[in-house]
Amino acid sequence: MRPDGLSGGAGAGGRGDMEESMVEEGLVGLTSDGTRDGASCGSGGLGGEGALCRGAASEERARALLRESVSVLSYVGDAAFELFVRRQVVKRGIVHGDRLHMAAVRYVRAAAQAAALKSMFDGLPEDERWLVKRSRNRKISTKPKNADALDYRWATAFEALLGYYCLSGQEGKLEETAARAMRLIDGDGP
Repeated sequence: MRPDGLSGGAGAGGRGDMEESMVEEGLVGLTSDGTRDGASCGSGGLGGEGALCRGAASEERARALLRESVSVLSYVGDAAFELFVRRQVVKRGIVHGDRLHMAAVRYVRAAAQAAALKSMFDGLPEDERWLVKRSRNRKISTKPKNADALDYRWATAFEALLGYYCLSGQEGKLEETAARAMRLIDGDGP
């Protein structure tokens, strides 16, 4: 066990550090044969069946997640928002793959996420504003391909905020924020 609480090496069953940590944290479960069981995360949430996020975290764990790696938070937040958007787009009755993709891209573009977060920023609690600022100011090691660098920073901060909600078990807040972002992007206001 490393000092940060994660186990080192490939772990049992050949799992790497990240997967081992996810199992220990209860983000994924294991079946009796040692393979990953993503369905163990719970039910409900994110506008459909099967929760993406774990149950409520302790207050101490939620505070610790505010200091979690921006890369981890934005990685999880990106997936959570993408899934939320896809479910909302499918509910609209679009059935063709290319049309589904085009409808979803409108919401997951960096410029759209940046604009939505900027509109919501002042209404966030202080600890969440701190997380957004920390995430937005994180050094970018690669140049974004299809986005302005500043929009990319704000979009990363948006995704980190959603990742924080997801990992801290604040699924209602995640859904509320994702839905509000979609309304803002649509121009329907808060």
